[in-house]
Amino acid sequence: MFNFYTTDIDASYQFVLSFQAPIIRDIERFDDFAYFTFADPDGNVLMLCTG
Repeated sequence: MFNFYTTDIDASYQFVLSFQAPIIRDIERFDDFAYFTFADPDGNVLMLCTG
């Protein structure tokens, strides 16, 4: 799995949705950390996360 860092998880989620990428796991939130996973066109699972 490969991950990308973001400072705004909600905006990043909407950005990924705008490309109609399959969401594997919706946003999971913890105290100072949040993430979600999605698939790229080749089926690779990618993660966007904060902190």
